[in-house]
Amino acid sequence: MEDAIAGVEAGRAGRFGCVIGVDRRGQAQALREAGADVVVTDLAEVQVAVEPSSAWSLVFEDFDAAKEGIREALCTLGNGYFATRGAAAGAVPDGIHYPGTYVAGGYNRLSTEIAGRVVENEDLVNFPSWLALQFRIGEEDWFDLRTVKLLAYRQELDLRRGLLLRRVSCPSAQRGRTSETPTSVSFGR
Repeated sequence: MEDAIAGVEAGRAGRFGCVIGVDRRGQAQALREAGADVVVTDLAEVQVAVEPSSAWSLVFEDFDAAKEGIREALCTLGNGYFATRGAAAGAVPDGIHYPGTYVAGGYNRLSTEIAGRVVENEDLVNFPSWLALQFRIGEEDWFDLRTVKLLAYRQELDLRRGLLLRRVSCPSAQRGRTSETPTSVSFGR
């Protein structure tokens, strides 16, 4: 937001997403010519609609099997005592997925001899995954995100509330309509 023509020009040159010119001196046309996307006479005319949780959320609106490993790491959720990677329910370790739960202080110490020297390493231990949930509808195949036709997919890590939310919509061969499978993971404070 700028009321000077030079300021509007600078905003345009800086490739700001939206340059708002504030016409305090009867120069609306000059502000538009300088590159203002919108011209107002008073800042009260400007309303910014921001979803309160959007700044606190990491959202994925599509399913990309090749990127699930990265998303699992980014959506890891914990409470200081233990943490769980953001893997989908039913995910099994493979070349992409690495579902796991980690406990604070849960390390494995190993000593390895390398070139005549003993090197000691400590690695996090992957505790049993509690996400080993699988389901199917009637006699259909076991549900697998990689093999079903997805109508909609949304995964959200809500950092403000400490929730990992996933909503999946797909057709059901048995019922001939869409089934929604919401899942969420949260840890208490």
